[in-house]
Amino acid sequence: MTGNPRLAWDSYRRFVQIYAEVVLEVPAAAFEAALARMLQAEDASDETELDPEALERLAQEFRLVAARAAGRPVPDRPMDQLAAAARAVYRSWDGARAREYGRLNGLEGLAGTAVTVQAMVFGNAGGRSGAGVAFSRNPATGEKGLYVDFLFDAQGEDVVSGRRMPSNVALLAQRLPEGARELADGAARLEREFRDVQDIEFTVENSTLFFLQTRSAKRTPRAALRILIDFVQEGLLDPATALERVAAIDLDHARLTRFADKAPAVATAVSASPGVATGRIAFDSSRAKALAGGGEPVILVRHDTSTEDVAGFAVAAGILTAVGGRTAHAAVVARQLGKVCLVGCHELRIREHGQDAAIAGRKIVEGDWISLDGDSGEVTLGHREIVAELPQAELAEIDAWRRP
Repeated sequence: MTGNPRLAWDSYRRFVQIYAEVVLEVPAAAFEAALARMLQAEDASDETELDPEALERLAQEFRLVAARAAGRPVPDRPMDQLAAAARAVYRSWDGARAREYGRLNGLEGLAGTAVTVQAMVFGNAGGRSGAGVAFSRNPATGEKGLYVDFLFDAQGEDVVSGRRMPSNVALLAQRLPEGARELADGAARLEREFRDVQDIEFTVENSTLFFLQTRSAKRTPRAALRILIDFVQEGLLDPATALERVAAIDLDHARLTRFADKAPAVATAVSASPGVATGRIAFDSSRAKALAGGGEPVILVRHDTSTEDVAGFAVAAGILTAVGGRTAHAAVVARQLGKVCLVGCHELRIREHGQDAAIAGRKIVEGDWISLDGDSGEVTLGHREIVAELPQAELAEIDAWRRP
C-alpha cells in the first residue's frame, strides 16, 4: 500500500514483538537480545539505522523467538490477532500490575476495562514522521507552556516505554514548524474544553499531525497547586471549583524540599519529577520493598522502567534511570505518586544481572546511599539531610479564595 518496504518491515517486527509480549506473554528480554545481535551485526547504533533487508530478517527472527518461547506462532489472520489482543486486554485487568496500581489509587471494585479498535497512523514512516506525548503545562512544576517529548521516525511505544531518549518541542518546531503550531493550538483548545491540564498522545505521519488521545494529566502536588492558581487567574476556573480540587491535593507532598548541605555531583540526569530524595539503592522493585520494610528510605535505580515497577515506585523515595524521557510511563507514575524522578542518566551503567552498577565510573551496590535533586537534575553519592518548607505564597492565594 505504501511502496515503502522499510515502513512495512519495521511495522511488522513491532507488531510481532508487542503481540508476543502482551498476548503470548513472552518476556521482552528475548526480543531485546535478538535486536542487540542484529545491531551488532549491522554496525548500527539503534534500529532507526537498519535498512529494509535487515528489518525483514529481524521480523523473521522475532517470529521464531515468539514461537519458541510461547510454543505456538503468532497467527497470520488479522481477525484472529484482533480477537486474541482484545482477550489479552481483558485478562490484564486481573494482573498483579493492575491490582497494585488500583490499590495505590483507590480504584478497587471497578467493573472492568474496555477495548477500542481504531485506524493506525505511522510515526515510523520516515524523517518527517514521529510520535510524542505532550502536556499542556509542565506536570512537574505547573509552569505554563507546552511540555513535549518527541521521537522522529518512531511509534508511541518508543516514547512511553522510556527505552529511547526523546527530543523536545524545540526540535519538533525546527523540523516541522506547522505541526508544532497545530500541536500547541490543539493542546490549548483541549485544556480550555476540559478545564484541566491535558496529557496528549500524538503521531505525525508524513508531516500530518494526528491527535490520538487526551486525558487529564497526572501531576505533582506542587504542580497541582500552581496550576489551580493560574487557572483561576486566567478565568479557566472559578475559585469555588478550584477549592473543590484543592481538597484532593496532598499538601504534605506539596512541600518544597531542598538539601541542607552542598555536595559535589557525580552525574546529571533529566528531571521528570521535582524535589529532593536520599535513600539506599535498590535495583529492582522486590528489593526496594524489602529494604523499605527496614524503615529507611530507598532509591530505585534502573536501566529503564516499565509499569511493572509500580510496586517499587510506591515504596521508593525516588527513582533514577539510565535511559528514558520525561513522559515515559515511569515518569508519569512517579509524578502522580509525588516521587522524585530523574531519567536519562548517561553516566549510569547497570550490570547485566542488576546486582550492582557504576555511575561516572564509580561502583555502587545495593544498600549504598544515593541522593537525587529533582530540581537541578544532579545525582550525588551518600546520605544528605533534607529541609522541607510549605509553599506559603500558593497557600496564601488559596486562602484568599475562602474569604467572602
